[in-house]
Amino acid sequence: MKRSPIRSRSLKSRSAALVQAQAAFNAFIRARDFGLPCISCGEVKELQCGHYRSVRAAPELRFAEENANGQCERCNTNLGGNREGYRRGIIESFGKAYLDCLDGPHEAKNYTVEQLREIRAKYSARAAELIADMAA
Repeated sequence: MKRSPIRSRSLKSRSAALVQAQAAFNAFIRARDFGLPCISCGEVKELQCGHYRSVRAAPELRFAEENANGQCERCNTNLGGNREGYRRGIIESFGKAYLDCLDGPHEAKNYTVEQLREIRAKYSARAAELIADMAA
């Protein structure tokens, strides 16, 4: 069965909007946590945006600031998120109740293209503001 051209375009635009929103969110987390140690191992290195609950495991938390922290490349990529180190880091930094909230059930989210564009705009602006503050 062939997809209609209209549906194909809408899927592509939603997919593109999701990628762009995620990139803006990740840039914001990197700017927010700039200069802080990796949440998982404690080393001060260049940070990536690491999600405690991965985007695949909990897509409803993909844009939840409380689920994202600066992680070094080794922990985020090479160690698959270094979940045990991440758990310890969350408990040490924010407390066990914070962790329990992240581990709890969350309502599924199905973002529209417009919502994704709003997320992109919001986090692009917030990242730019943080970067400007750092430069001042």
